[in-house]
Amino acid sequence: MNKAEDTLKQMVGGSVTLDKDEKTGIAVISLDNKKKKNALSGKYTEHAGMLTGKNTDHAGKLTGSMMCELNDIINELQSWHTGKGLILRGENKTFCSGGDLNTLHNIMSPTQEYSISGFIGQSLQNLSQLPLINVALVEGNALGGGAEMAMSCDFMVMADNARLAFVHKKMGVITGFGAGTRLVRKFGTLKALEILASARTMDATECEQLGLASKILPHSENVLDLTKSWLHNYCDGDPKVVRNLKAMVVAASNLSLEDSHVIERTLFSELWGGESHLKAQKSKL
Repeated sequence: MNKAEDTLKQMVGGSVTLDKDEKTGIAVISLDNKKKKNALSGKYTEHAGMLTGKNTDHAGKLTGSMMCELNDIINELQSWHTGKGLILRGENKTFCSGGDLNTLHNIMSPTQEYSISGFIGQSLQNLSQLPLINVALVEGNALGGGAEMAMSCDFMVMADNARLAFVHKKMGVITGFGAGTRLVRKFGTLKALEILASARTMDATECEQLGLASKILPHSENVLDLTKSWLHNYCDGDPKVVRNLKAMVVAASNLSLEDSHVIERTLFSELWGGESHLKAQKSKL
């Protein structure tokens, strides 16, 4: 365990849970910290084990840090070889209000802030690079670090009541988990600067117009089911084909042109002559 993770595990409250559906190949990560609008972690105690006497596990039993639990779940999904898709969402009809700033200020020095932002940023980078097509389902608010989490997914689906805001400037900081870089690469310098410097709240319609949101769904009790149906359109088919497709896109966005071509050819050759390829040939598509 590194120092950042050790510090974060001192923060307790809230949970992060994982539900994997082997039939559809779609998993759901749920954030739950009702008292703090799903802020990542809550109450602070000197030793997390003193609260319950139990060790933290990835299922989130109200012990340990939500940030560490999320990291553990992302690591677990790395080896889910039958998986194809992932939905990141919040319980309590809201997405995430970022980090629990009061707790973080109480336990972290500026040096630790750098280390912990690196830990969280790497976790979100690992999330974005999972061989699963992933989508952030945003209900209610996605603020600050919550907006950064939503940006780390391939797609963003928003309920029609949802709002997204990079409020960092109003809090006297800037993005620290990688969303600033993602915004610049997605929109270019001027539009990214306008979004970050205005620190404005954007509704679902504006997010769709900007290209941040891929779909707006009616806010309802079955919005998760609607998101699963929407994601199924992209995850339908052989898990290996879907995973190789996602891996190719990740390589293209992170590697040089030459290296990306090598990865693309390698992933292509793994599928050529395979079961799905032969089946498609026989069906005379």
